[in-house]
Amino acid sequence: MSEKFFQCTSKTFSSCNIDPLKLILAAPTSCALKNLSETEDLIFAVTGESGLERLQHMADELDIDGTDECALIDKVFKVLKEDSFTLNLTFMLFEAYLGGINLIDINREISEKIYEGFIKLKESPLVQSIRDFTSKEGIISYIVNEIKDRLAYNIVYPTKSVLLSRTRFLVSCEDLYWIIGFLWPKAVDLPDSALVNDIIADTKKHIDDDKSIVLYGKDALLRKIVYYLVVRGLMEQGYRIVYGSPRQRHSLPRTVYICDKPEAGFLTPYISITENRCEHERVALIDIEEYDTKDLQIWFAKKVFEKDNVSVSDKDVEEIVEKHYGNLSLIETLSLYLSVTGKEIKEVLAEKTDYRLSDLIERIIEKLDIAAEISNINANGLLVFPETLMASKNDSLKRVLLYDPSLGLCSFRNEQWLNLMKSNGLERKKFDLGSLWKSISPFHATWSILKYKPNLSIQIFSKAMNTLYDKNSYPVIEAVAILQPDLFHKTLYTYTTYRLELLSGIISENGNWFSSASLILDISVMILKKLVEKEESKYLERYLSLMLKTALFEIDQGFPDIAYQKLLEAWNIVKNREMSPLIRTEIVGNLGLTLAGMGRIDEAEKNLRKALDIIEREFENKDIPQKARFLAGLAIIAESRGDLENAFQLYKKALDILVALVYRGACEYVGNMYEVAEKMKEIRKSYKDWRVCGGLVKCGAFELSNKYGCH
Repeated sequence: MSEKFFQCTSKTFSSCNIDPLKLILAAPTSCALKNLSETEDLIFAVTGESGLERLQHMADELDIDGTDECALIDKVFKVLKEDSFTLNLTFMLFEAYLGGINLIDINREISEKIYEGFIKLKESPLVQSIRDFTSKEGIISYIVNEIKDRLAYNIVYPTKSVLLSRTRFLVSCEDLYWIIGFLWPKAVDLPDSALVNDIIADTKKHIDDDKSIVLYGKDALLRKIVYYLVVRGLMEQGYRIVYGSPRQRHSLPRTVYICDKPEAGFLTPYISITENRCEHERVALIDIEEYDTKDLQIWFAKKVFEKDNVSVSDKDVEEIVEKHYGNLSLIETLSLYLSVTGKEIKEVLAEKTDYRLSDLIERIIEKLDIAAEISNINANGLLVFPETLMASKNDSLKRVLLYDPSLGLCSFRNEQWLNLMKSNGLERKKFDLGSLWKSISPFHATWSILKYKPNLSIQIFSKAMNTLYDKNSYPVIEAVAILQPDLFHKTLYTYTTYRLELLSGIISENGNWFSSASLILDISVMILKKLVEKEESKYLERYLSLMLKTALFEIDQGFPDIAYQKLLEAWNIVKNREMSPLIRTEIVGNLGLTLAGMGRIDEAEKNLRKALDIIEREFENKDIPQKARFLAGLAIIAESRGDLENAFQLYKKALDILVALVYRGACEYVGNMYEVAEKMKEIRKSYKDWRVCGGLVKCGAFELSNKYGCH
């Protein structure tokens, strides 16, 4: 969307002291006419080709160049009064303005003009000629009221307490290596975590005792190998590993957080947030050098020599490790040195020289003749960087780098290469931000840059938000949301909650980017909470509805404990108020499902039955999807207790509702129908409900139809 269109419209609202009805209908159109060449894409998206042609014709007939903004509004209003097509066109542009308005561009006076203009429009005979006005009135009225109330109550900018909130990322084994900026696991298969059992045991002891731990070691490469294996070992023992900082202590046990600087070797069961740093009142230092890691170092050295095609005997490897114990960075670089020079390991062992890491790296660069290629890598200060930052594809250059071809990520073999680049004063080039969108994985490319260049976040986020038509913008936004949530708050808090909810939906639908989608909804909830304090009757129901949505996003991301806190807060608001029965049902029912996910079965069953009681009382025999979800939740509980017959009957009741919904055309529930039907087949192997086949075919779900066995 063109920023000029929005800024011009807001400025016109401020400068033209005329009838507010004329303003809301004609000001957006007059600004579109004044900036026609720069707003064509916006106009085409909003009004279609016919609307764009009509505006181009109006621009010719109204002499816009020789008319000021306020006089042009009178001219436009005169035309729209006489032509219903133009009236509908101008109303669409007013809708576009409301949908994309940024509260920092307006003041209280403008918000009141918008409000008064819309009230006058509803009472005007013109409204009879606006298509679908009745269906649009509720949403537009809500946006207009929110704008007026937020300006009146000064709910425009986020407070500091808001900016301290954080997002979280549930880490899998496949994520771990790029999260900690360590690509060696992709170059060689790192050994079994058992090689660091003693360190894992001590780490686990400190974590279970509610202490943070810092893994310390002089050699960065050895420390990272140990760190990787320790975290992987914790995962293997059932610990959840989370990147980021929670806003409160979680109720789920066996959860460990990787701090914002994972390369520092910091792990904690609980993080308090102070000035963007991860802290903990009780920290245990684990010094790797106090543990016997000889077997690990020998294993890794063998793998490196093998990778570099250097022929060494087991005895020679042991001798090298003995000579340079605790300095894996040197051993690893020595392996590359032998590979590029063709020297024999025996020569090196016979030499009296104590090799220095920086000397070896300089010799390797000279031998491969890659100084120019290294200086062209636009990765200054980046431990891991996207392949798109490399200007050269020189095969010799590739020998000093590690790759993950599946994600398009690279790194130097150890951090000393980066230090050498800095000490040689290699030129710092300006990043080509477009390279992120060209990467194999824009999410990982953005992560790798923002992790070490957070100052680029504003430029990257701005470009992504202005290119939402490009599917690669969504993974970029996701990375920014996780690494720079404060930027999200500062930038998006000035949007309307309607615009935020719409943006959240678009993001989640374009690849299930839950961190950014849920963070955007969180911002909406924070805004609505302040509005509820001022105007409860206007905003409470929407506040609860969005709180419920954010809770469901937390469940999707693997954080049922946070979802539980949100749902409990919502239920405490609802339980003593006269509220919509559907809202009450949704909150208490989802509270039950969340408790089931946390293993609190008895409490879960109680809440699910309470939700079903409300449905029976308020909705009688209506087929509503919530009833199917909560019946399926009870079925899962019955199944967990071994009561398979009861579970089957509960699934059957849920399936009856979902089949009825699908056959009425609600194909959005076809996946739920299939899942419930499969659950029933797991209990009774030969069971098949042919209504499911009919529903799957009706909705075009042919792949699911084949899976279900519909022949």
